[in-house]
Amino acid sequence: MGITHANRDGKSVKNISRFLWAYIKNLDYFQNLNYVFEGAYFDINDLRQMKDKYTIILLIHGLNAEEIFANIKTHDTIKDWTSKKSNKELLEYCKHLEKMDKYYEKERDVDMLIFRTGKDREKTFQRIINQLKIIQEKD
Repeated sequence: MGITHANRDGKSVKNISRFLWAYIKNLDYFQNLNYVFEGAYFDINDLRQMKDKYTIILLIHGLNAEEIFANIKTHDTIKDWTSKKSNKELLEYCKHLEKMDKYYEKERDVDMLIFRTGKDREKTFQRIINQLKIIQEKD
């Protein structure tokens, strides 16, 4: 489908988003199953269509490009796709991530949950689990 970490232009996101949206609609045949999809491949308008039926949690870095870059350099290994990129290429990608974080934060609807994972991930993931428990208790 022409989707790579370096090729996440608007057209690519729309293509993969349409595919995932069709896939999710078919999940209705299965009841009581939970799924997690990486949101970076969803168009915000597709997320809006899903929010009444599904819990939408957006995970963003919540960092600037330089901080994202530092995290990658600290935590990624030789097995990660980032190891094959030059520092310049990687920093450009991090600038794109920062831009996308701001876009999702600005464009999300009020009932879409957003969590910043760039710092203190363990506490953040615990907050997500706690929030999901609250949602489950309401249902």
